[in-house]
Amino acid sequence: MPVRYTYELLVEAARDSTSYDEAVRWCGGTSTPGSRTYIRARMAELGVDTSHFATGRVRYTEATLRELVALSGSVVEVVRRLGINPVGGNQAHIGRRIAALGIDTSHFSMARTGPKRAPRSLLTMGSPSDGRVSGQRLRRALLKTGVAESCAECGNDTVWKGEPLRLEVDHINGDWWDNRPENLRFLCPNCHAVTDTYRGRKRRRQA
Repeated sequence: MPVRYTYELLVEAARDSTSYDEAVRWCGGTSTPGSRTYIRARMAELGVDTSHFATGRVRYTEATLRELVALSGSVVEVVRRLGINPVGGNQAHIGRRIAALGIDTSHFSMARTGPKRAPRSLLTMGSPSDGRVSGQRLRRALLKTGVAESCAECGNDTVWKGEPLRLEVDHINGDWWDNRPENLRFLCPNCHAVTDTYRGRKRRRQA
């Protein structure tokens, strides 16, 4: 089954990537000129924010990264010293580059801005004012509680005909703030797209 580039999937891919190449691979696809062109057009069509994507071929040298890591106390600080936007995708990219080069980060602060939430604490009834919990975080929370990673409708798992298949988290009642375990399930892109609540379909009908 080919990758289905839904709005929800592309928003998460863009958030965790710094280029169209990374976004294609994040979605489980193979990065080719055609797939990059398609995902660029699809993101533009759906209004997905890619303002943080790299626009050139700038590469940060090992010497530069070693110097800035030594002067910094976190990956966020390194990113800021590089003069780029410290969004999640950029942090992840620079963090991977630092790790690949084997640069010592033992002096980085392990302090967090707030307490780490246990998986179960994410899986509760919230309200629209709480803000949306990303599908990726819900996925991790569900898996940690023992939910099988397979489509609740057709039974497909994370591989289809030898190719990666990324399952999506579905809110059964259509309320994205209702993250109770009984309201969440994994669906493959095809099964998700035909639900009554897909992308606010239920809410538009009620309006």
